[in-house]
Amino acid sequence: LRRARFVLVRDRRSVGVCAELGGADRCREDRDIGFYLPDLLPPLRPKTAPAAAPQIVVALRAGAEHQSYYPFGAAEVESLARALDIAVTRTGALVRFLPFQGGPQADAALHERVAERMRHRERSELLEWTDDLRSMLDTMQDSHLIVGMRLHACILGLALGRPVVALPYDVKVDEFVSQEPSVRAVRTEVLRDPDRLAELILGSMSQPDATAAPRYRWADSELSQLRLGQPGR
Repeated sequence: LRRARFVLVRDRRSVGVCAELGGADRCREDRDIGFYLPDLLPPLRPKTAPAAAPQIVVALRAGAEHQSYYPFGAAEVESLARALDIAVTRTGALVRFLPFQGGPQADAALHERVAERMRHRERSELLEWTDDLRSMLDTMQDSHLIVGMRLHACILGLALGRPVVALPYDVKVDEFVSQEPSVRAVRTEVLRDPDRLAELILGSMSQPDATAAPRYRWADSELSQLRLGQPGR
C-alpha cells in the first residue's frame, strides 16, 4: 500500500484497514462498481403491462452453510421456505430464484432445495444461470422485492431502486448492510423464525417503477475519474 499511488475501496472497514497499513493518504472510498451497471448498460426494456402478481427474487449463495459466521443448513432452508409460503399465501406472489453463479459452485442446487420445501412449489420458478447482465437486470427490475444472500444481488437490487432484504452470510454483506440504511438484514434469530421472516418480507415489498432513472451515475464515481499512468492517479 505504501508503494501504491491510488487505492480504491468499497467500504468503510477497508478504509480503516488502509489507514492501519499506512495507505490512508492515498485511499479513496467509492461504491462497488455493480451500483453503476444500470447506468453503464443500455436502457432496460420498458414494461408493457404490470405483472399479474407480485414477484419476489431470491438469490442465495451455495456453500454459505460451511461458514460459521452465518449458518445456513437444513433448518434455515426449511424456515425460508415456510416464510416464502406465507408471503405467497397472503399476496399470491411468484417467487423467482435467480442464480448469480454457475459452474462447480452453482447456486441452482440450493435454490432447488428451498423450492422443494415450499408447500406452494407451483408459485416458484427456478431461473437458469446466465451471464447476460441485461437479462438479470430485467428480472430484478420487475420484482417487488429482492431477497439476497449474494452481495451483488443486494447491490443491483438497490441500484435499481428495489427494496432489498439481505441475508448477511459473511463480513462483506454485513458491511454492505451497515452502510445502506434502506436494506433490511435477516439476522440468524429471524432467519430461524418463519413467521418473523415472513413479516419482514411482506413489510418490505413495494410496487416496481419501470420509469425510474438509475440511482447511481457512473460519471459521479471515483472509478470514472481514474486514469492509470497519470501523476497522482
